[in-house]
Amino acid sequence: MNNLLSRCSRQTSWPAVSNIQFKKAQQCQHLSIPSATRYRRHLSTVNETNPEASPKTGVRLSTLFYTLIALGVVSTSYGLYEIYKMFTQWPPALRPDLRAAIDAKHKGNFPLSAKHFQRAYDMALELPVTELGEQPYLKISGVAIALGEVLELANQPAGALESYTEALELMRKHKDKLTGPERLRTVALAHKLGALAQALGRPSAEEEQWRVFAVEEALRLAKDTTARPSHATESADAALVVLAELDLPRWLHNDDVGAPIEALGEFYGRTGRLDYALPLYLQAISMLVPPPNSPKKATSEELCRGAELMSNMAELIVRDGALTRTKIHQAEAWARKALEILDKASSSRLSGDAQGVCDQAYVVTLFNLASLREMGADPKAAKEYFQRAHDTATRAGIREGTAEARMALMRLARAESAAAPKPATPEQ
Repeated sequence: MNNLLSRCSRQTSWPAVSNIQFKKAQQCQHLSIPSATRYRRHLSTVNETNPEASPKTGVRLSTLFYTLIALGVVSTSYGLYEIYKMFTQWPPALRPDLRAAIDAKHKGNFPLSAKHFQRAYDMALELPVTELGEQPYLKISGVAIALGEVLELANQPAGALESYTEALELMRKHKDKLTGPERLRTVALAHKLGALAQALGRPSAEEEQWRVFAVEEALRLAKDTTARPSHATESADAALVVLAELDLPRWLHNDDVGAPIEALGEFYGRTGRLDYALPLYLQAISMLVPPPNSPKKATSEELCRGAELMSNMAELIVRDGALTRTKIHQAEAWARKALEILDKASSSRLSGDAQGVCDQAYVVTLFNLASLREMGADPKAAKEYFQRAHDTATRAGIREGTAEARMALMRLARAESAAAPKPATPEQ
């Protein structure tokens, strides 16, 4: 779609936290082809034996879903402090190598750190699972994740991909023995592998298999661990779960299910399979923006992320086949709904992270509405929306958004000047 703005594909590292949450990253300021609002699943590896004891809040990241694919190195940062603190949970045979690996990583000696993590991982595989205590596959996969991270830091992303793949295959091999949080780890690993496959430029089929597995397992996990909504029918239950209405357990959050769905939708949008992308975006939106009659309440940040997904939906609609007035009307309906939700979200006081998310969503939505009005041969309304996008981007410090809006305004001015009637030349 000509000149529609969308979300960038920048991801951020995934610090380990005790409550095993996704973090909502802030949007980057690269405005290109639509990419979904992203959330990333943290691959924490310690203090996970009792997820119910963990509070629901966690460490906030200053940037969202995306320094994630920035230069093709997607980190899964490891909770160093937690590992030191929880060393007593690890079998004595593993502790020396874990300590040495963490110390080497802290000093920037990533090859040495990887060597010790590899030794710890190999030993963990040889130990009886009973020696690893509760949820042993969280611990084993955690060491593999730590190994993968330092390999990424050592600029060996292919080795990291192998480490994450091996961890996921191990857990799939023992799928019948996994607890809920351990199954959630498989979702996180597949989600990570999809992102890393994209970053490394692997064949799209490889990325797709990880993205699809993450979604399928997330949906199975949600269905297996939640009660069906009281008003659900058997036929509805047989269809795709109404995700926005699921009463998830404390250790399973909306983002845990929504992130893989959104990432798969973004993948299909990026690869031109819009008939697959649109339903996935709808599911992701339903989790971020519950329907009016839902007892669940969304945060301002979730509303803004959902609004930006709606704006991305508008772009996908006009990209799907020949452009018609009907499609422009449908796309505008989504963009206007996005603007309505953004106004609602901004009516309350926003935190720093939420403010950044909402500012980004406002710029994208206003720019898209302007482009749609321009397509609809309404240059006056287009100019108003472009100006609002320019002013919002300038106030928020989104420089590329300011530049894009300025260029659009200049283009409209040139078109207006060219269409203006020329003054009559007096006869000699």
